[in-house]
Amino acid sequence: MDKHLALLTGFLVLFGYKVNPVDAFLKNPQSLNISMDYNASQLTLSEESRISFHLMERYKKVGNIARPVENAMKTVKVEFGLALIQILDFDETNQVLTTNVWKRYIWLDEILRWNPSEFGNISNIRLPAPKIWTPDIVLYNNADTQEKQHLESVTVAHFGLVRWIPPAIYKSSCQIEMRNFPFDTQTCFFKFGSWVYDGHKLDLVFYEGRDDVDLREYVESSEWNVVYTSAKRNVRTYPCCDDEPYPDLTFRLTVKRKTAFYMYVLILPSVMLSFLTLVLFWIPPQRPDRTSLGKFLD
Repeated sequence: MDKHLALLTGFLVLFGYKVNPVDAFLKNPQSLNISMDYNASQLTLSEESRISFHLMERYKKVGNIARPVENAMKTVKVEFGLALIQILDFDETNQVLTTNVWKRYIWLDEILRWNPSEFGNISNIRLPAPKIWTPDIVLYNNADTQEKQHLESVTVAHFGLVRWIPPAIYKSSCQIEMRNFPFDTQTCFFKFGSWVYDGHKLDLVFYEGRDDVDLREYVESSEWNVVYTSAKRNVRTYPCCDDEPYPDLTFRLTVKRKTAFYMYVLILPSVMLSFLTLVLFWIPPQRPDRTSLGKFLD
């Protein structure tokens, strides 16, 4: 068969016909001396891949919708924190503050557990966040219907501890007071809490006990100075569910406007204009430079 195919190919080339080697391979793979044998048993997984496959198989059985607890009466304790990265925009007219933040989570997932001695002594791995259960913590005073959040991977320890730090861009409603402009100070609040789980199902506490906004990665704003941050944990009940307490973490951010720009653009020209107007009255009426200065000020 190979000899006949080779003779036919030579005949076609001799008479000006072009032969596509891909078509020749599909018709007779052996003609190109390529082995088509594949042995799946030769494929070996790394220890990290084995752990990921093992954990994802467990999640396939239970799903990622229900809370990751073996006992349904058990409360999932979620630590939550907020790190401010940048103030992107402060819309005083619409009373909306746009910020770039990192949200920080820690919780215990009873499904994501393994014995390190059985998997090459690997004690932690990374998993895609959409594949597992994650807390439904939302910003209550969100001014944008579409929250811009990146579902980054989570870090999982062998005993089930999950650490998740997704970045997000928030547009939060903020009450603005402009009476002291441009020497004003504004205070905005970020209220975070679970949307569907009450405090019996999901207990919300501060990330590593830190009751303020983390500013260690903050990029300085050209218009605002951050002068104070704090946070408070509240427990409320709502008219829909009187017997269900809902905890929330409310972060406070106080910023003061930088006045240098407004001093040069607004205040200093106004002061100079007022001063020149007073000088105009000191100049005697009969002097011609008074008329020239008056026309200039007009």
